[in-house]
Amino acid sequence: MRPTQRDIAERLGISQATVSLALQKSPKINAETIQRVLDAAEAIHYQPDPALLNMSAYRWPEERKPLEHRIAFIYFKSALELQAFPAAREHAAKMGYQLDCFEIPLEHNLHLLRMLYHRGYEGVVVGNIQDPYAPLMTNQDYALLPCVACGHGVYVPPIHRVAMDWFSAVRLAWGKLRSLGYRRIGAILFTHSPPVPDDAFRHGALLYEQSLLRVPEEIIPPLLDISISDNDAHKIYLPWMQEHRPDAVLAFHEGVLWYLQEYAKYRIPEELGVALLQRDTNYNASGIEFHGEILGRAAIDLLDSNIRHNRKGLVANPTIKTVIPDWIDGDTTRLRAIVSHSDGTNLKPSEEVVSNLRTPFPPKSQAR
Repeated sequence: MRPTQRDIAERLGISQATVSLALQKSPKINAETIQRVLDAAEAIHYQPDPALLNMSAYRWPEERKPLEHRIAFIYFKSALELQAFPAAREHAAKMGYQLDCFEIPLEHNLHLLRMLYHRGYEGVVVGNIQDPYAPLMTNQDYALLPCVACGHGVYVPPIHRVAMDWFSAVRLAWGKLRSLGYRRIGAILFTHSPPVPDDAFRHGALLYEQSLLRVPEEIIPPLLDISISDNDAHKIYLPWMQEHRPDAVLAFHEGVLWYLQEYAKYRIPEELGVALLQRDTNYNASGIEFHGEILGRAAIDLLDSNIRHNRKGLVANPTIKTVIPDWIDGDTTRLRAIVSHSDGTNLKPSEEVVSNLRTPFPPKSQAR
């Protein structure tokens, strides 16, 4: 039979009401009793009854806990985290949590979890850790309180996480460009230094899509170099564009779009289509919209589940909940004229489109 709160109460010699409040970590119960109840619940493998939880939600739909439970969000100012945090805070408040943000310098973070634990925090959302040599906390500290990760960083602790689906993002963008009539799609995806899991997802999706092409001339070797500085960009982009003459570029971020439009003087989208994997609203660019707010809410839901079930510590086989992005049409792509082979198996640009492809870059003296 399923262990019940009554079993915990009899095991500890306390009332069932006390057990119920302790499992909710109510301030009416002292910390020592709460820990005794949680330890006993884990010892007998107690799990809340989902049916009873649903009945409670139906019976008291408007009831809200006061913001007496504090959780933390540790983030490193990435664009996605900055977008995710406001939604995470709002969602946490609806669930009865006060979500606080921490931006402590990495060199002081070795015992950050321990510090948060002693300050009374009940759970932590860990953002993209950017330094592989400065993990946020020791492995032992992960056992102090429930943690979930939000996104993929350079250092990836083995805990349950939510993240954007970069593999689907590349496939979605590639498919949209193909549906618009672009056939010679060049990809400038970069590689972080040091590499992060996102790099493998992006590169793998690109290689998969290229493996499906039946016309060899449509396959363009991608630029996967480590992020290129402004001073070196013309040395890398110009020869690559001149050699392969893509009719569209799938780029990692807006820096590539700026370079092609402002420096190389391409007329976009008339001469060249550009899609971004992280679209920029300043350009009203076509590309991928990740919706960081969905990621933030998903992180809070996962952390709340871990808190309710008292899940702590590192995980041997962590799960990843991914968020599928959207494609947004913008001003940097257009519908192109296309023709098909006689057997209808492949589509290629029409002769008119091919003749309009830009051949040389402007001399450097003409570029801004």
